[in-house]
Amino acid sequence: MNEDQKHIIITGGPGSGKTTLINQLERMGFGKAEEVHRKIIQKEQNSGGNGLPWEDFERFAVLAKEAFNNNFQITHSSCFLFHDRGILDLEAYQRYYAKDLEISFEEFRNYEKTVFWLKPNGSWYRNDPQRPQSLEEALHLGDLIYQNYSEKGYEVVEVKGKNSKEKAQFILNFLGLKTRKINIVGAGPGDPDLLTIKAHRLILEADIIFYDNLVSAAILNLNEKAEKIYVGKKFGDGRNPVERQAEINQSMEESYREGKHVVRLKSGDPYVYGRAAEEVRYMKDKGLPCEVIPGITAGLAAACSLNIPLTERLRSSSFVFCTAHTADYSDEQLNALGEMMAQGANLVMYMGFTSLKKICQRFSPYVDDSIFITAVSNVGREEEAWVSCPITEAPEGILSVNLALPVIFIIGKNAKPIV
Repeated sequence: MNEDQKHIIITGGPGSGKTTLINQLERMGFGKAEEVHRKIIQKEQNSGGNGLPWEDFERFAVLAKEAFNNNFQITHSSCFLFHDRGILDLEAYQRYYAKDLEISFEEFRNYEKTVFWLKPNGSWYRNDPQRPQSLEEALHLGDLIYQNYSEKGYEVVEVKGKNSKEKAQFILNFLGLKTRKINIVGAGPGDPDLLTIKAHRLILEADIIFYDNLVSAAILNLNEKAEKIYVGKKFGDGRNPVERQAEINQSMEESYREGKHVVRLKSGDPYVYGRAAEEVRYMKDKGLPCEVIPGITAGLAAACSLNIPLTERLRSSSFVFCTAHTADYSDEQLNALGEMMAQGANLVMYMGFTSLKKICQRFSPYVDDSIFITAVSNVGREEEAWVSCPITEAPEGILSVNLALPVIFIIGKNAKPIV
């Protein structure tokens, strides 16, 4: 076993809530939570048997050894594997049922020396004749399990909590662990120096990074060990956006359930035209913990780079984010935007380059030459370029400069750079 790999045993008497707790730990991102006896029974059934009787200890022990040695491997250093029905449980069951068991337990010593024990709570298995038939019997068997681990030199910790979530958090706190999450991270406009400290740290910690089209190579190269999967879209690539998003969601979920630290890297800010909401809703529906890390959106980066104050005392008290779909607004909507710009508001427009001519034509009845339009290409990168002119001179005044995509537009009375 790799020195970074750890096997944690969760045990307890019948009806103590082990399965529910293990499932909760799995949802919180800690390992492939396996129940050894469930795996063994499943294997027996797959080979044509009817499952494994509880009292067949010799057969149980042989299969348990095989399961421990072959089937329960951890591939990530921060991932913990939780076993229910540890091998020492068999000794306790052997005592309970007064059965002989010939097997060397020295072969099962590659576990942490702490065992987490749950007390039976009354929901024992009445209908299974091979299990205790009363709470008193369940408590007795639970005590035998506790004693057996303790006698073998293990630290036995009773898990506290009112429900599985509290109990799972108790274990994580005891181990000094934090809940692993799927991180949806804003990569900003492309300059690694513009990443938040948290975004930078999470990128470095990632095992797998799903990244968009506009995430820069400089940011991707911060982590040289992570697997990187491109999931971006380009205008006119012909892919069905719904199908593509479904594939992204499923891939992130699969990677998370494999025990990997998943980072979904989006250019700019995830919630500014980044489709983060679809991914967060998917994770919430699946019960997977996720967190969105803000990034500097291109519109704000462009304003700062060119010294265009989006708000300024006595000049402008508001600004509006929009896309090229503005060109399809109704006359009433365009008139309202024109009125806002006349009062000093700035319009920050994304993905509008291919629709620039139509945008200028639609705006022309509602604006005059006091309104400027500034176009910024490749914001925050070495190849950044820009051009600015009165909107009455656009689109020709903008297209006179060869700007590479992506381009951000800032439109308004105060959209002219301070020079």
